[in-house]
Amino acid sequence: MGYHVVSTDIADYGWSGCRTGVDYLTAAPIAGIEAMVTNPPYRLAVQFVRKAISGVGYVALLLRTNFLERVARKPLFQAHPPARIWVASRRLPIMHPYDWSGKKAGSNTAHSWLIWEAGAVEHCRVRWFDWKDYPDPQPSLLVEAAE
Repeated sequence: MGYHVVSTDIADYGWSGCRTGVDYLTAAPIAGIEAMVTNPPYRLAVQFVRKAISGVGYVALLLRTNFLERVARKPLFQAHPPARIWVASRRLPIMHPYDWSGKKAGSNTAHSWLIWEAGAVEHCRVRWFDWKDYPDPQPSLLVEAAE
């Protein structure tokens, strides 16, 4: 699709091309980044949201759906409501390390994509998705699904 993607992580999980040893919360912003898509550590999700929405125009975070609950987060959502919330209709499969040989586990946690977009006309538009509808996702399908 012609996108320039920069991948960073605090740990090295063996992903080719990923800049490792990068702590997003303390790292300087990377010049030219227009969007951020990630699954942040849940205990640091509020900090990720605050930093990301102040620095880029499009932020998509995969979070537990119960992230939407909690009195302490209400001020964040009132000041910065997500443009869209995509709720997973089916529980997401647990991601195991590449070389995992143990038992594969299912998830008992509901997840949603929370999307903040600068200049969005609507806010808190809720939609649902089933990851099985995209068995071999192609970038054009994902862009279509996000609209």
